[in-house]
Amino acid sequence: MAAKKSLITTFTPPGRLAFAYIAKPDTTAPEGARFQPDCKYKGTICFDGNTDLSKFEALVRKAAADEFGKDHDDLALPFKAGKEGGEMDSMMVMQAKTIKQPECVDAKGRALPGGVFPKSGDKVVFKIALVPYEKTEKVREKGKMVDVMIRGVSARLYGVQVIERGAAASAGGWAVMDGYDGADEPAIQGSTGPQSDDDADLPF
Repeated sequence: MAAKKSLITTFTPPGRLAFAYIAKPDTTAPEGARFQPDCKYKGTICFDGNTDLSKFEALVRKAAADEFGKDHDDLALPFKAGKEGGEMDSMMVMQAKTIKQPECVDAKGRALPGGVFPKSGDKVVFKIALVPYEKTEKVREKGKMVDVMIRGVSARLYGVQVIERGAAASAGGWAVMDGYDGADEPAIQGSTGPQSDDDADLPF
């Protein structure tokens, strides 16, 4: 039996957090929605047009090459352009998710007080694992529906670092930065902290 390959773990460039389900998983769909919630903790990080993602993309492509034996020009990347004409127009956006509550730290790399979580609008850094995947999808070619193989890399969310509340190395590898200090915010009684168990491999 082949040895299980280790996933590449990395930190994203800073961006703005949107659609945050960090305090609790996404379990409720809006009334009339055509989708079902996936019951996962997740968030979308939005990078402005000045963010250099070239090194991040190179690491994503390395993860794919390690898994599939080579890079693929048509690789499905974990980030994409924001919807044209929408609030995220001119941004690059990436969703990351997990079945366990992610680690949450402040700009100094210290754990946030109990009951305090990153929120949509915060400036954040994601700690993620890059997860290569393969799946088949049906597409129309020459008037017929055919199965095509899709190879890509998704982002599994391990942690969220709050740099700013929205508008030297520390434990766990978080950088120490100027900005939001969780020690300034009181803990909320009766809350639970993040779970530390590793995620099972899931085809996100």
